[in-house]
Amino acid sequence: AFDQYWTFEASAVGKSDGRTAVLFTNLTWDTAVIGRDRAFRDIRNWIDASIQLFAQRPDDRLVVRVHPSEVHLPGKGTRDSLGAYIDRRWDVLPANVSVVPADDPQSSYELMATADLGLVYTSTTGLEMALTGTPVVVAGETHYRDKGFTVDVADAEEFRQEVIRLLADPSSGPVDV
Repeated sequence: AFDQYWTFEASAVGKSDGRTAVLFTNLTWDTAVIGRDRAFRDIRNWIDASIQLFAQRPDDRLVVRVHPSEVHLPGKGTRDSLGAYIDRRWDVLPANVSVVPADDPQSSYELMATADLGLVYTSTTGLEMALTGTPVVVAGETHYRDKGFTVDVADAEEFRQEVIRLLADPSSGPVDV
């Protein structure tokens, strides 16, 4: 059966004067994440590094989309919510960083369409964005890593450098192959 988590409405995420990156979280208990750390110690460290990077780039915007299945999978509640983690960790987010909570009906596909750059750990949204020509930086060990159509980083410094490079010129990312 098809689960419709979101609605298709006018985007609640405004554009900034600079570029917009959309970061898609995973479910922490998903086997697509467990043991798949590559550039960062874990997914929380990656989220923190992303927010810190954009705190230093006030002209660019970071939108964090918390995975809708944190709240939308019947009988499978998430005890280790990344949305709750961000709320606990960040008393005040930088002005250019926004979080779309798991229960927000905003379509992830609309967010993908607004993105100049995609940031993923192991989310399949990275594959979807790359197939539409949006450059994607992959921080975890996912099945589509090392295929040539995403920017696959090995450590936190390379992540920072590649995000900055792609924000400056999204067309410098890999071409859809």
